[in-house]
Amino acid sequence: MLLGKGCRRVNRTSDEEPLTLVRHSFTARHLRRLRQLVAWVARRVGLDRDRGYDLALAVSEAAGNVIKHGGRTGQLELIQDDGRALIAQISDYGPGMTSTTPVDCPAPDSDSGRGLYLIHQLCDRVQYRTGPDGTTVRLEMDLDDR
Repeated sequence: MLLGKGCRRVNRTSDEEPLTLVRHSFTARHLRRLRQLVAWVARRVGLDRDRGYDLALAVSEAAGNVIKHGGRTGQLELIQDDGRALIAQISDYGPGMTSTTPVDCPAPDSDSGRGLYLIHQLCDRVQYRTGPDGTTVRLEMDLDDR
């Protein structure tokens, strides 16, 4: 499988552990390739096309936030969790972020918040870990399309 420059496949150490499929560093110039990679991997592990595109869009929004707010470079990991879910973890080394989860769509005249709102609408589960050394956004899509 051709992963491309900056990508690497990470092997499973045990059948009971989650499997890291791809680990990829990115900057703004990699966003298009990142979306393609996520959609491709999503199809390979069993997400239907629409849910794969939803995850790719959510990853793109999170990666865009990394570029805008988190130091302009980040790391993507795609993880298959025991055949249950495809997980995308997007990490940066920025100053951290607010822990407020958007409940409603931001007002049309709002300058921010649409990306986080969209991420929550597209993914089955979303988690944030944030602090002064950076942020990790964990996006999960169930493989059985519950």
